[in-house]
Amino acid sequence: SHRPAGALRGGGGGGGGGGKRRGMGGRGQRNSGPQCQLIFRGHINWYDYVGGALTYGVPRERIHFMTFLREPVSRAISEYNHITEGLVAQFGPHTYGAAWDYNFTFDPNRPIAKKRAEGTVDNWLKCSDCQVGASNRQARFMAGLATTGAQPHESSVSDAQLLEAAKANLRTCTFIGLMERYEESMTVLRNTFPSGLSQSMRQYETSPHPKGKTNAISDAQREQIRVANQVDIALYELAVDLFDQRWKSMQAQLPVSERGLSFKKAKGGRSFKLS
Repeated sequence: SHRPAGALRGGGGGGGGGGKRRGMGGRGQRNSGPQCQLIFRGHINWYDYVGGALTYGVPRERIHFMTFLREPVSRAISEYNHITEGLVAQFGPHTYGAAWDYNFTFDPNRPIAKKRAEGTVDNWLKCSDCQVGASNRQARFMAGLATTGAQPHESSVSDAQLLEAAKANLRTCTFIGLMERYEESMTVLRNTFPSGLSQSMRQYETSPHPKGKTNAISDAQREQIRVANQVDIALYELAVDLFDQRWKSMQAQLPVSERGLSFKKAKGGRSFKLS
């Protein structure tokens, strides 16, 4: 919800060059035009995707980015919950406080009670190294100005420069999704790649991480998080605008019979079906 995914697209002639691929519905299809040769994702930002591709001689123009963004305050709170109790629920007490690109209270040899006593929201917001996750993470991931995990307090990049770079990259993304409008986003994804997904992608399933218990967030803490994420908030506002534009464009191009189709959750499960 806060990182781009890279899709490496291969060549294909104007009228030919099609290849067989397998869609999410399990059916292979014959497509004309460029084909995605590789799709990859991870806790890696724009800078490292592009740098890694260039290292292996992949031209920048062959990389197409897809990204989901999330309302910034909710995203930051979610990250705090994930690196504390979420990790405990998923992997066990020894992982409490271990983010992928910074250390909050992680120490596998310390008692969980002591780590919990120190792992408060206030301490997370005060923690210098934790600013990687607590403030403007989405903008830094999208901007491509520094490697993943680079400490913001060690950077000479201003907030204005960060926002400008992040907005420029966001505008070039082949697909932009919003976590708050997930079902609509999956509909846009399906129609962004009509030759590969439009016929085969008719349902999907969610597989959320175990949540663990969550900590109450006070209004004062929520406001502190909001102030710390002003660049992300501005970037998210642009993402909403771009999403709305692409949604309207998609609807205008679809046959009338398909404009009402959307993904809806099936009863008693994690499946979402197109109907």
